Amino acid sequence: KGEAGVPASTNMEEWTVDQVTTFISNIGLGPDAPEFAAKFGKAIVSGEELMSYASEEDVMEEVDIPKKVARLILKQRDAYLAKVGGGGDATSPTHGASTLSSSRLSTSSCVKMTEDSVFISLRFGEAMEQAKQLKAALQREGHDAYICEVAPGDDIEEVVIKRLDEAKMVIILGTETYGTEGTVKFSTKEELRFIMEEEKPFFLVKMCDR
Repeated sequence: KGEAGVPASTNMEEWTVDQVTTFISNIGLGPDAPEFAAKFGKAIVSGEELMSYASEEDVMEEVDIPKKVARLILKQRDAYLAKVGGGGDATSPTHGASTLSSSRLSTSSCVKMTEDSVFISLRFGEAMEQAKQLKAALQREGHDAYICEVAPGDDIEEVVIKRLDEAKMVIILGTETYGTEGTVKFSTKEELRFIMEEEKPFFLVKMCDR
């Protein structure tokens, strides 16, 4: 075992089922931690599968644990990936701040991403081209994601909240002014507040030095 009782190997993607249960046992889940860890063992969850979970619901589909516990496990997973570098580049699945290789978006073990389950949050004037490139790349791999394009006369706030509420994961394109006041009624400032308040799982694509 490595620091804090986690497996010595820092490459989570290569962890065995036993290494995953060791991790679950040692991330502060209280007196029932051994029971939760055993359930991951019973479900034969490997490190690769642990990395593929995009939401609490994904975990609960395979492992019989409460939603709150699933949320805590994902937070600890993301924190661990952030600490070890997560495998790579600027794209990160996170409930906090973390880093994970963008190649995870295109692996066959990932849960299928759709327009209903994945929302791309962006400043239109700064990242629309990149958002469309990302959407196209996901589609080439059999996945998809939603980019908000509201028709004239439609209520952008209503559309965005509905889509965000239904989404299982949000991809945030973190450009220079993302999260600040915008010119529309429901800007990325409000989107980010909604994401954080509802504790939506999100991938942060860091696109600036801020």
